[in-house]
Amino acid sequence: MLWFALRFHRLALDLVLRGMPGTHREPHAIYEDAALPRVHQCNAAARAVGVIPGMPLAAALGVCPRLHTHARRPAAEREALENLAGWALGLTSQVSLRGSDGLLLEMGGSLRLLGGLEAALRKVRHGLARLGVRAYLAAAPVPAAAWMLCRAGRQEVIRDTGALAAALRPLPLAALELAPDTAGALASMGVATVGDCLRLPRAGLARRLGPELPALLDRALGRVPDPQPPWRPPPRYRGRLELPAAATDSAALVFAARRLLEELAGRLRATGTGIDALQLELEHERGRERLPLTCGTLTRDADALQELVRARLEHHALPAPVHALGLRADHLPPLAPQSDELFPGAAARDREWRHLLARLAARLGGDALLAPAPAADHRPERAWRDGGGELHAPHFRHRPLWLLEEPQPLAVRAGTPWHDGRLRLLAGPERIEAGWWDGHAVQRDYFVAEDLQRRRLWIYREPHTPPRWFLHGLFG
Repeated sequence: MLWFALRFHRLALDLVLRGMPGTHREPHAIYEDAALPRVHQCNAAARAVGVIPGMPLAAALGVCPRLHTHARRPAAEREALENLAGWALGLTSQVSLRGSDGLLLEMGGSLRLLGGLEAALRKVRHGLARLGVRAYLAAAPVPAAAWMLCRAGRQEVIRDTGALAAALRPLPLAALELAPDTAGALASMGVATVGDCLRLPRAGLARRLGPELPALLDRALGRVPDPQPPWRPPPRYRGRLELPAAATDSAALVFAARRLLEELAGRLRATGTGIDALQLELEHERGRERLPLTCGTLTRDADALQELVRARLEHHALPAPVHALGLRADHLPPLAPQSDELFPGAAARDREWRHLLARLAARLGGDALLAPAPAADHRPERAWRDGGGELHAPHFRHRPLWLLEEPQPLAVRAGTPWHDGRLRLLAGPERIEAGWWDGHAVQRDYFVAEDLQRRRLWIYREPHTPPRWFLHGLFG
């Protein structure tokens, strides 16, 4: 077994800074919203001017008047950690939450699929960069050791259980994540590192401080099993980004939405599910706007989803600058994996058609896009109905999609129909005789014709004496 430990040591800060590009150049700080607010986390730009974690917020603003401050939101951090766990399920089937800022991933069974250890480490780091979060990453044969390395900021990879003791001895006492009274008692005894703990007599240590510390050391050294409770994703997705600066244009919002879409796509791949609709939420001073998006078909493609979001936002007038962005997907049905086709057939064309209609609906609005569906009537002008929002791909082989509002009479010369010249009949006739039951009877013989400019037309002849010809549709 090989466990990856991820500690998101600046999660509260990343939840703000990942929402917009270029924010690392400005000083930002997260503060604990208490009676005496103190800096919880700050970025490098803030540290460069003297702001440090633990400093009173008033003092930090005195040091840096242009400091951007944001209140800490523990509930949002927990939600973000669970969304990161959903993304991690795309790398391994066993993910566990560790505290309020950590994940444990059992990667031993996934290394061959990912191309080996180095490839797996690169994939994790690359994925976190795309999500806009930073983490300490360490690996060890047992989860407790991997987590202790992460706690100490040591991004090491230990493959052999026999090497654990040497790797853990230099770690500071804080890596053990002990209760304050236990840590205080050890400090009073002159214990400063994990190695100091290991040198103490085990029986005396348990007698003075209880059995928890010896048991923790045994788990970290791989002497006893250390099972981890698996995390299971909820049945729906909720993602939210607080923007470090209010956004007034769609480009900034699309950048922020991409972070959430990557997170969502990883969760969908991991759970074998997809989405056919999602909801974008824009928070501003006038309230919260909800923009529904329809995908047209089940998908988990982050690029396709981003195009839908881009098309929707580019034609949406923002009533006020947006300070937070949310993404919701309530229905996550199973989606079977699709293999590439050597010769794409009807299924591939149908998917492309549905993606096109979804992008048009996002760009123009749902009310602006007509979704026709076949109707049980042979008369062309009555052979379709409003699909009620359900998108249907066309399956007409010999009929055009463009019909004239009213059939246009054609000139006839020497028994041949004319339209800007003599028409050549290519196919037909197709006899349509219907409508006697509702008072709108038709009797027509339809032909596919071609004019002198090689345009294809759909014309029909009424069997009168002499016959009358009409233009009814145009082929693309």
